[in-house]
Amino acid sequence: MFHDVQQQAGRIGRALARRGRAATARATRTATIAAASARTAGPAGLPALARRTAHLVGTRRFGFDEAYTLGLLAPSVDDDAIDAAVSKSEMIAAQARLNPNEFWYLTEDKAIFYRLAEQLGLRVPTLYAVLCESGPGWSHTGEVLADAGDWERLLLSDALPDTFVIKPARGYYGLGVRVIERGGGTLHELGRGDVDAGALCRELVSDPQFHVYVVQERLENHPDMPGGRSALQTARIATLVDRDGGVRVINSFFKTALDGAAIDNFRLGATGNYSSVLDVRDGTFANVVGAGEGGVLTEVTPPEGVNAPRVGQKLLMWDECCALVAAAAPHFLPMRCIGWDVAVTPTGPVIVEANMWWDPVGSQRSIRDALEIMRRA
Repeated sequence: MFHDVQQQAGRIGRALARRGRAATARATRTATIAAASARTAGPAGLPALARRTAHLVGTRRFGFDEAYTLGLLAPSVDDDAIDAAVSKSEMIAAQARLNPNEFWYLTEDKAIFYRLAEQLGLRVPTLYAVLCESGPGWSHTGEVLADAGDWERLLLSDALPDTFVIKPARGYYGLGVRVIERGGGTLHELGRGDVDAGALCRELVSDPQFHVYVVQERLENHPDMPGGRSALQTARIATLVDRDGGVRVINSFFKTALDGAAIDNFRLGATGNYSSVLDVRDGTFANVVGAGEGGVLTEVTPPEGVNAPRVGQKLLMWDECCALVAAAAPHFLPMRCIGWDVAVTPTGPVIVEANMWWDPVGSQRSIRDALEIMRRA
């Protein structure tokens, strides 16, 4: 009992410390953005900047950082672009009307989602284990994973393939994802180097943010896909189930990871990866978006030698990707609007994750159309 109380107190303390650091970082970021925006606007443009900021942050519910990163505070952006822009807050409000929060765990808890998806016969990465810090975990071998020592033995055993993925069951934005390769009795983490299995397990146990992890199959990109070879690339394909049961694809983005990256997550350009709008009518790439000067998102031309998508190029197996998520969507009713992350592998499309809360990944192009469809539904 006393140990449990200590453990809970430690979690609360770490959570408060993490929130404090996050608040300090936000304050610093806000000051940096304000100074950069003021320099760009110049003294004569400050009144207009103040009015636009009040409109976006106050009336339209954009975050200050969000508005800046999307380029909406730039003097060159016209009113039509401002009107067409969609905030994360607006998207969440529309999603909340379509996705009952009581069912959040079906998609947002990966330990549940993958086991459900496997039972439904959906194509998802093979689940090998669930590592739980507060109690015995599950293994596909039937072994009970009681503690970090059991985790270590599993990671080093032949019960797992030579390469696999460990990620938080309730993770987001690619945080905490580890791509692991094993050889000669040692582990190698992509982007980090050689790691001791025991030390890695202790890190997972003491993680102040995530307490349950899944161990799963590491998928490979189809060789004809754009992007680097190290990270798995995915298309975010959003489906809407109409009241008559019909399924529509209403929005799609592709996330391009650079060589050497462990994840394809975009995080509004912070990872250095690219994002591209996919035309839902035919699966063609409409643009390539990256972080420009000051971290502001902009449509870019990737450097020579980078295997990025080409505008007008069609995503490989687009029709098969759409068919896969359209077949999956009705199984998750009454959640009606889900953003699926789909990888195109040598054996076909695979659903990597499902998201009841899905962001506009980077570009504002086409997202207003999706929002209006969601509101009408």
